[in-house]
Order: sequence, then C-alpha cells, then structure tokens
Amino acid sequence: MSNVKIRRQPQSYKSADVSEGALSDPCWDNVCGGLQIRVSTVSIYAYMDYHALKEIGIACSGEHDWGYNKAKVCMNKKDNTGVCANLNLGHLAH
Repeated sequence: MSNVKIRRQPQSYKSADVSEGALSDPCWDNVCGGLQIRVSTVSIYAYMDYHALKEIGIACSGEHDWGYNKAKVCMNKKDNTGVCANLNLGHLAH
C-alpha cells in the first residue's frame, strides 16, 4: 500500500504521512471534518482513527465523531502528486 500525506483541513499547515490502509471511506467533498467548514476546493477526504491522529501529531479533539471514533482527513492533490493515481480510488468518479 502507498503512503499518503494527510491534513485535517486542506489549508492546515500540519500534515503527516500515513499508510493508505489506515484510511477508510474515501470520498470527494468540500466540507472539512470537525467543525464541518465548507471550503472553496473539492478534495479527497477519508476517515482515520482519531487516537492514531493524535499519536502522529494531527490535532483532533474527538468531539465531533458522533461515536464512530474516526476523524475526517484531507488528501490534497498538491501533497500527493504521483501517489493519487496509484491509490485504490477508482470508484470515486469526479
């Protein structure tokens, strides 16, 4: 599996490299996780265990998980050039 760079929101200065296998339910969206803020660009988002996010230094309070224990993270295209084509995201038509 490939490693991808994730951020909590597209404009966030903090990022981390994680295994594609650590992410679930990828989708195109323009609403960030947490506070559900709409942003101007559409990106690929996925979900990751919020305890694992804290371990790698990505801020997540866990307050908005509604019992799923997962946080929504963003995979910016600019951070993952050359990687996105190799991800198992063929079902995400955009």
